[in-house]
Order: sequence, then structure tokens, then C-alpha cells
Amino acid sequence: MDSIGSRLKSLRKEKGLTLKQLSTILGVSHGNISDWESERSKPSSEAIINISSYFNVSADWILKGKEFENEIKIETNSGSFDPLVEESLKDDPELYSFWQTMMDREDLKLLFKKSKPLKPKTVKQIIAWIKAVEDAEAQED
Repeated sequence: MDSIGSRLKSLRKEKGLTLKQLSTILGVSHGNISDWESERSKPSSEAIINISSYFNVSADWILKGKEFENEIKIETNSGSFDPLVEESLKDDPELYSFWQTMMDREDLKLLFKKSKPLKPKTVKQIIAWIKAVEDAEAQED
């Protein structure tokens, strides 16, 4: 998805919304949404805030197709933690171990990133599913 319009259309379709339904939700005309999706115009900053809030995505993702990149580096090129992070974590060995694991595994980084915006109830459902998978794997052994 290379454009604001394509990302908006994808979000709308993912929720199963028509142009008219989304226009009512966002408080704009369905013509505006059609123009945004077809790249005839771009949404205002207020509209981008409303879109990101409704769909629970960042404004950066709507605008650029990627999440905001934090200024603080979590990991240096050598694979060790940034000194600021290292200092913050050294008093809690369990948390430090968690961060080491997160930095080593791309799959866990993705899981955390994707679950961050979810509602607590949804996260609990995912955890229950993971526990069911763990139980099934334990029975196979």
C-alpha cells in the first residue's frame, strides 16, 4: 500500500464499511472519502487524527505506511543495548532477560508490535490461544 488513499481504503474494507458508513463515522461527506481513496485529494490533519483514532492505527502509518520510529535506539549495531536502556534495565534481571530475547527474535518483536494497539480483552484471547497451542505441543511430546 503505497498511498494514504490505498491505506484508508484497506482499513475501510477490513472493517466491512461502505463509503457512506465511514463518512458518517468520521463526520465528512462520502465524496471526501472517495476523493481521498482515489488520491484526488488528501485528508486534513483533523481527518487523519479521526481516521487513526477510529481504526486504532498511528497517524504515521496513515501518512507514510510505517509506524513512528522512536528517537532512542534500543540496540546498537554491535548487538548490545543502548547505554540508556542498559542502565534502565540492570536493576531488573527478568526485564533485562525479556529485552534480550525481544532483541534477538524478529518474530517476538512483530508479535509485540502488532498486539500493542489491541484492547486488553483481545490480548487475553490471544494469550488463551497461545496457551492452547502450548498444551497441544506438550501433549505431542
